[in-house]
Amino acid sequence: MCKFKRFGRFRIGKPLTRAVRNAKICKDKLLAPIPKCQATNQSINQSIDKIVGFARTCRKPGEVFDFLTRHAVPFSPIGGMTNQNILLDLPGGKFVLRLPHSARAALIDRGHEAFNNDVAYRAGLNVETPVLDVRSGVKLTRYLENAAPLNQTQLQDGRCLRLIAGNLRRLHGGNFAFRNTFNAFDAFRRYFSLLQDKDLFLKADARMDRLADAFWRLEGVCRKLPLRPCHNDLVPENMLLQGEGLFFIDWEYSGMNDPLFDLAAVIEEGRMPSEAADCLLEAYFAGGASDGISARDAAARLTIHRFCQNVLWFLWTKVKEEQGEDFGGYAARRLAAAFELSAVLP
Repeated sequence: MCKFKRFGRFRIGKPLTRAVRNAKICKDKLLAPIPKCQATNQSINQSIDKIVGFARTCRKPGEVFDFLTRHAVPFSPIGGMTNQNILLDLPGGKFVLRLPHSARAALIDRGHEAFNNDVAYRAGLNVETPVLDVRSGVKLTRYLENAAPLNQTQLQDGRCLRLIAGNLRRLHGGNFAFRNTFNAFDAFRRYFSLLQDKDLFLKADARMDRLADAFWRLEGVCRKLPLRPCHNDLVPENMLLQGEGLFFIDWEYSGMNDPLFDLAAVIEEGRMPSEAADCLLEAYFAGGASDGISARDAAARLTIHRFCQNVLWFLWTKVKEEQGEDFGGYAARRLAAAFELSAVLP
C-alpha cells in the first residue's frame, strides 16, 4: 500500500539551465515544424496540404466531411471533449485532424500551443504533429496505432501510475522552457471577461461569495510557487498508452506552472481514490523529483491546486455552455468538488 504521508522531504524538478532554441514556429506557413527525420513523403504532404488548406478556410465539420468524401479520403469522426477530431486514412499512414470549435479562439493562444507542442514532441512526450496552424487552430497529428486513452482502471494500476509519474518528471525536470506561463488566476480573469451573463457564475450557488473569497485568497500563495514546464490539462483522454509507452497529447493549456498543478490535475480529472493518488505521488517523488518541500507542504499545494482547478474549470464550462456547447453534468460536478475541497484548504 502506498502512503504518501510516510515520505520526509522532497525536491521537485531540476533547475532550468537553458531554453530550447531549436523549437520555433515557421513564420511563413504558421505551422509547427517537425524534425526532418520524421518528415512525411511528398505524396502524403500533398494530401495533407489539400486537406489542411480546406479545413483552415471553413473548419465546419460537415463541410470537411463532404470535402473528404468528394476526394475519396477514408475518414471517421473520433472522440474529443471540446474539438472535432477526424481520423484520416492516407496512403502513407493514419493521421488525426483537429477542427477546433470557433468559440475557442479567445480561450487559447495558438502560438504558445504550437511552440510548446513542438518542445514536448522533441522531449519524447508528445505525438508527431506535422501541422499546427496558429491562425485557425487546425492541427494534424500522426495517429498512434494500438494506443488508447487511460481509463479509470488503469489510473489505479501501479504500472500506469509509474508511467505517468515518469513522464511528469521528464516534463518538469527537462532542460527546456515553455513560451508562456499558465496561472489559474489570470485564466479566471480572462474567462470571466468572456462570460456575457456573469450571473451564470456569480449566482450558480448561494455560497459563491465564500467560494470566490477562498479562491482569491490563494492567489498570493500560488504566485510564489516554482515554475516548470507543465501540461495543465491532464484529463485521462489526454494520456495515450501505447504498449510500454505513454504520450501526453493536446497541449492547448500548457505553460510554465507549479509541477504539483499537473499532479493535482491527474488526481482530480481521473477521480482517483486516495490510495491511487498516494501511489502516484510516491512514484513521482521516489524518482528523484526535487525542490526541497516536505510531504505536508506538497499535500497542501495539491489541495490548493485541486480546489482552484475546480473553480476555474467550472467557470470555463459556463463560458463554453453560453456559447452553445453541451457538457452535461460536468459543471455541476466541478462546482460540487470545489465546495468540498474548500472545507479542507490549508
